[in-house]
Amino acid sequence: MTTRTRVIAMFAAIMLVAATALGFSNVNFFPVKFPETDGSNGQVLQTDGSGTLSWASGTATAWDDIGNPDADKTITFGDNEITTLSFADTNEDMLTVSGIGAFGDVSVMRVQSATGNPTNGTVLEVVSHDANVDPLVVSSSGQAGVLVVSQDGSVDITGDLDISGTATLGTWAVTTLNATTLNVSGASALTGNVTLDDGTGASPSLTFTDGSDETAVLSKTDSGRLGVTTLAADGLDVLTGNIRIGNGTPGTASMDGEDAYIEGELEVDGSIQLDGAVTMASTLSVAGAITTTNTVALSENVTFTVAADEYFKIDANSTANTGTAGVLDIDIQSATNTHKGVTLTYQLEDGATQAYGIYSDVDDDTSGAEVIDLYHAVNSAGTNATTRGLVVANTIDDGYVATLGAAAQAIVVDATTTLSTSTAGAVMDAAFRSLTTNSQAINLDVESDVAGGASEIVEGIHIQMDDDANTSTDEIHGIEIDTDGNGTGLQHAVYVGGTAGIDAALYAANGYVRVGTGATPDVTPGDDDVFIEGTIEVDGASRFDGDAVFNATVNTAADSELTISSGAITATKSFHNVDTESDGASDDLDTINGGSDGDVLVLIANNTGRTVVCKDGTGNLNLSGDFSLDNTEDSITLIFDGSNWLEMATADNGS
Repeated sequence: MTTRTRVIAMFAAIMLVAATALGFSNVNFFPVKFPETDGSNGQVLQTDGSGTLSWASGTATAWDDIGNPDADKTITFGDNEITTLSFADTNEDMLTVSGIGAFGDVSVMRVQSATGNPTNGTVLEVVSHDANVDPLVVSSSGQAGVLVVSQDGSVDITGDLDISGTATLGTWAVTTLNATTLNVSGASALTGNVTLDDGTGASPSLTFTDGSDETAVLSKTDSGRLGVTTLAADGLDVLTGNIRIGNGTPGTASMDGEDAYIEGELEVDGSIQLDGAVTMASTLSVAGAITTTNTVALSENVTFTVAADEYFKIDANSTANTGTAGVLDIDIQSATNTHKGVTLTYQLEDGATQAYGIYSDVDDDTSGAEVIDLYHAVNSAGTNATTRGLVVANTIDDGYVATLGAAAQAIVVDATTTLSTSTAGAVMDAAFRSLTTNSQAINLDVESDVAGGASEIVEGIHIQMDDDANTSTDEIHGIEIDTDGNGTGLQHAVYVGGTAGIDAALYAANGYVRVGTGATPDVTPGDDDVFIEGTIEVDGASRFDGDAVFNATVNTAADSELTISSGAITATKSFHNVDTESDGASDDLDTINGGSDGDVLVLIANNTGRTVVCKDGTGNLNLSGDFSLDNTEDSITLIFDGSNWLEMATADNGS
């Protein structure tokens, strides 16, 4: 018998004695057969039901055997009982609660505070003391980590999050929300930071849904902007307060409610309607339409950047415009030196044939109305100021080009409303400085478009003079041309050029032509008369259909030499001296070439030592007989009848 067997037998004997002493009967310990060997550490005795015991490993105790289970399998712990389950295994799940079977709408595990009136406490608290362990992870069969509470307090949610009641987050902040959808149908108060991030691409959207299922969505694309999407009839309203973009300081506008301040740029691709005043202290880039019903104040530079095939438009055609200030009113006060009210820089692209810097389309839809395309109203308040309505500077092909319809006027200068008292200037003043070769100060190209056979008059320049003066000494000058007389070049007040002849360079239908202002005509000039106070010089033929009255000497200009060649000379003016051919002692003059019907010609001898004999009837000279010019004081006067030179007078004045 082993020592353990002896101990057991002794223990049984002792127990039998004790039972007998206590009055127990029918106690039999010895029919139980104990194992004869020692068991292993942690093993327990197990009976086979027939009195034989053996060593066996311990088995899990059923929940029914813990505490005081009742019929509903409820385990109840008494007051002040602290139950702690400790697990040391680190390689497997330490506590698993599994619901097995086809159960219905029940919970596999439910933790609740069912009775009593607690004043404080927590129904379920999950604590992790290890920095590498997440306090709480909730998974489903199809998704691991649906809800993860990290050691730092952050909460990661994968999938949809529905909040139907009140959610108040005040003592901690939700920093990351990876839920696919967050549905909040109750009242929520978020006092901490909220971040929507799926960790891969675009941020999840934040959707607001009203009772009629209309939505407003806030969304952030990956590496993009935050977008607001609503129905077309809805939008974003700021009912109270201001909108402020940037951390700058607003200018003159006071941010006192329902105001907007933008420190940077504002880009509007659609329409924008401004019901109040707008103050812009930075760049304004407009790609769409601007509609304003009030004043727009610009405190700094404003730049309109217009893309290809786009334009800046001011549309005032919807209703009648009764304003007197104008549709576009630019008021500039106290302009500094070289300041420009409006600057237009225009450049034509390569390949383009025509473009317009400023294009004005004026329609007169009212009978009897006057429409003015460009109107200059200049108020010269300064005593030394020079005011100009339109100045064309720099190198330019054409300063002003007018394409007109029938009965249209290109430029009308009206000074009839008030008296023009200026003596230094003019109603219309054109100054041209440093003109180059072949340049023209004013180029007027007039072409008649009258049908063939019609008798019409087309006027290049029309000047209407009305004499409303009260005294006979007043004068009206339709055109007055002054010259400073400086320089050595020729100055022509009126010059008629061209390659083809014209009917009349100067045509006076009424009145007379007068040259000079000092003398008084002896005969009262009438229509079709000419009065010349000074000298008249005619290089070609002169014809007078009426009387010619000369109050001064008629000068044919100095004589010029003609030399006989084969008995002939060619007259080029009215007064010549004639010399013999090769300075011979004597030579015959038979023929005089040149001349027109009615020309008068005076001939004298070139040299007293050489005799020129004018031959009668030999050539085209019809004389009273041969006449010799043998002295420089001899002369013969002839008149041309179209065929022959006829003798008018001879003077043998020399000795």
